[in-house]
Amino acid sequence: MQEHDGHRARLKERFDKTRLLGFADHEVLELILFHSIPRRDTNPIAHALIREFGSLRGVLMAAPEDLCRVAGVGGQSARLLCLFAEVARRFFAEEALPISLQNTEDAVQYLAALFHGKINEHFYLFCLDTRYRILSEELVCEGSLSSAIVYPRKIAASALRHNAAHILIAHNHPGGDPTPSKSDIETTLAIVQALKAIGVDLADHLILGASAYYSFASQTLRENCPQVSLACAAQPVLSVPFPPKDSRKKED
Repeated sequence: MQEHDGHRARLKERFDKTRLLGFADHEVLELILFHSIPRRDTNPIAHALIREFGSLRGVLMAAPEDLCRVAGVGGQSARLLCLFAEVARRFFAEEALPISLQNTEDAVQYLAALFHGKINEHFYLFCLDTRYRILSEELVCEGSLSSAIVYPRKIAASALRHNAAHILIAHNHPGGDPTPSKSDIETTLAIVQALKAIGVDLADHLILGASAYYSFASQTLRENCPQVSLACAAQPVLSVPFPPKDSRKKED
């Protein structure tokens, strides 16, 4: 038995007894890499990954192409490392999923888990019933947001397909500032018009930044104002009522 074979056996035995308690970051990576690199010593590769990305979290959030630039990391190992962050994201999103989105806290809690670690803009559509329960969740597009990419008519079609009473749309600003851009505003207004034509309410459009979010319902759509100010301040997290009060009254 080679020396690193004994090291593998000892790490696996420690995990069986204590899970990850007492494991250093590089040892966690070694344990993961055992499954994609069955016959090589993974210790130097794990240390190289920590040096390159700074921490275990940095490694698990890195893009596959960046991981593959580290000596000893191939496509299979990169996919495996990326899988952990994606599984964790889905796990926490499902754990945070409320029966219904009765307030902004429910919505932001769910969205924060959904957007966690995403380095590009992601635009999501949620079809809701009359009690604001989620009927469907759909990733509409990834990348820069514009009405040309989002296609308001497709959102309206999804609302009809799921027999939605309300629609919630949301996207993230990976740069951290949730203040809406001109494109965000134009897209939102186009979606409002498309949904209005089929009698479906846009409950809100939420933009999540690093530690704050912006709510169109409270800032721009509350009065159905056709002109929207780009100077609206971002709202601190969990401070804005949702759904809009006017919408709740319609359901009473």
